[in-house]
Amino acid sequence: MNVKRKLLIFTGFILASTIVVVILVIIPTAKQIEQTKKIIYDERVDLEKKYLRSQLLRQVIKDFENVKPQKEKLESIFVGAGKELDFVTALEKIAVDNELIQTIQLGNNIDHGTYQSTPLTLHVQGKYFGILKYIEDLEKNHYNFNLSSFSLNSNLDDNSVSADLRGEFFSLKVIQ
Repeated sequence: MNVKRKLLIFTGFILASTIVVVILVIIPTAKQIEQTKKIIYDERVDLEKKYLRSQLLRQVIKDFENVKPQKEKLESIFVGAGKELDFVTALEKIAVDNELIQTIQLGNNIDHGTYQSTPLTLHVQGKYFGILKYIEDLEKNHYNFNLSSFSLNSNLDDNSVSADLRGEFFSLKVIQ
């Protein structure tokens, strides 16, 4: 055989071997690298989402810890679930302690989701300083009563004073 022909056969063999290596090794490896690259990218995106969620969770926990000391203060705004009678009893005690005649009118509860408001009208009658002390004791009471109107009237017949207080109190709903 001729050197030229041997060189051609050798070159052909090298070319055929290169094509076989490219087809059987390099192309599948490149495809696998692309798949691995996509898997890594998807995992990276997932990890970033989890990281952001954990950051948000840490912030929520931190905010919750900041609010926790104020929980009791926030709960004091509401009359506890089923404690409405205690509230009315406290109002009656304040009136008796100040030697006043009191009339309590409760309206219908207004639902606000997790809590409810109840309109309340208080009519008290007695001595002027007794009413002032009544209002002071009402403010000191741990139950919260939102006052929307107040009127004070004098009664010349028996030298007494009457006051009308209108407002509402909030109570937590009983969760069943």
